[in-house]
Amino acid sequence: MSEPFKLLLVEDSEEDAELVLRFAKKVKPGLSYKRVQTEDEMKLACANEPWDLILSDYNLPKFSGLEAIRVLKESKADVPLILVSGTIGEETAVEALKTGASDYVLKSNLGRLATAIEHALRAKKAEFENRRLLKQLEQAQKMEAVGRLAGGVAHDVNNALAAITIYAETAIEQIKTGDASAAKECLEGILSSQQSAAGIVKQLLSFSRKNLGPSEVIDFSIALERVRPLVKTLLGERIAFDVELPQTPLHVLADPVQIEQIIMNLAVNARDAMPTGGRFEISVNSVQVKASPMDARIPISSGQYACLSARDSGTGIAPDILEKIFEPFFTTKELGKGTGLGLPVIYGIVKQAKGTVVVESRMGVGTEFQIFWPTVNPKTEAKARPEPKSAAAPHVEAGGTILLVEDEDSLRRPLGAILRKMGFEIIEASNGTEALKLIADKKLTINLLITDMVMPRMGGLELAKQVRGQSPHARILYLSGYSDEDIDDARIDSSTTWFLQKPFSSKAFSEKIAEILAAKPRKDC
Repeated sequence: MSEPFKLLLVEDSEEDAELVLRFAKKVKPGLSYKRVQTEDEMKLACANEPWDLILSDYNLPKFSGLEAIRVLKESKADVPLILVSGTIGEETAVEALKTGASDYVLKSNLGRLATAIEHALRAKKAEFENRRLLKQLEQAQKMEAVGRLAGGVAHDVNNALAAITIYAETAIEQIKTGDASAAKECLEGILSSQQSAAGIVKQLLSFSRKNLGPSEVIDFSIALERVRPLVKTLLGERIAFDVELPQTPLHVLADPVQIEQIIMNLAVNARDAMPTGGRFEISVNSVQVKASPMDARIPISSGQYACLSARDSGTGIAPDILEKIFEPFFTTKELGKGTGLGLPVIYGIVKQAKGTVVVESRMGVGTEFQIFWPTVNPKTEAKARPEPKSAAAPHVEAGGTILLVEDEDSLRRPLGAILRKMGFEIIEASNGTEALKLIADKKLTINLLITDMVMPRMGGLELAKQVRGQSPHARILYLSGYSDEDIDDARIDSSTTWFLQKPFSSKAFSEKIAEILAAKPRKDC
């Protein structure tokens, strides 16, 4: 059975409220409602309950319809609001619509209320559907680019694996002959090649994940440098690739993955425009914008911006197509050759950041995209966005029970050796079911659980939940190279849980264990 339609009515007159409800019920006969009369009551209602529609009087004692719109915006509730007024001038009505009202209806013409409600609900449904489709498009564009990368990535990873194999074979021979110095050089080569391969995998995982991380203050140039090797792989050997970076840092507020995604999508388009080869150039510089550029796709305010320019020497974009390139699902590709140019995704990201996009193209000469992203002062931003303070984790005494659960023997053995070298007695298990049996048979209280995220029969999240049921104050260290399950704030308590991304070094693992053991105990323990 579906939940009843919920209406929030902002109205001080009981008589008017009954009249408005009578017309509203013509559209939603079984609606439930709540009537509020003051700003504080509306704030409380928006904060505590979800609403499908808000009907607000324009003139209230010490409160107005425009203030009701402001309260709704501050609550961040995505709800249509219709103003219902006895007297509202045309100029005021226009201002209300610009401010965020879905519609306005005069109390002398409540017969139009049903039509206004239906229209507002249809518009909200269409907006929701557009957002859903855009999110699907964004993920599809990511995966399309990853698919195009597959060949180049396989080439680079195989090169790294070939180097590791040769280094390892040479090291074995050098050890046999007693040449320790040469063997050491080979082992260092193995580590270097491993880091190269790990870097490629890490880029792919972050690029293909659905949920973007939180925004943070980053140097635009550093974000570009991180993705540069991946772009070079994508473009291939027939396209010359050059990057020009500014001398000083350009700090922006962004999710680094979003910056990488923009660059990757631009690179994909550039490569498609140069099937026989060419040149792709990226530059970043600081720009003082006094007025929004005339050809900007999104109007922007004056201020300091980081400007990313991406230029190719490709076929160019025809003028009639240029106007459509940011439309969702628009594509010039053949059926089955991709979901589109990827530019609607760029448009959405840049718009959300309060930036803009400028495109210039000439047939047979090439195309240039300019991405304007607002810069921030890192010191000011740090003060405005203080780091959240998490509760301290319960203390783990050295020598407490540590349970190590990892299904790969080749990884569990060296991890166990590191822990024993640190002075800990540990218990090992190859999967969650085996771990729980050990706990039950030996009646263990677990101080620290170190577990892989993805294992056969029982994954790390479920194991941790079971362990916490028996040892509420157990700390958890998750290890993972990849997980199908999202690790979000609702499922991980940062005060008692840590995460270490594979692959990691023995030093990184030891430091993480030391960090966990160094945390102070909570007062309730």
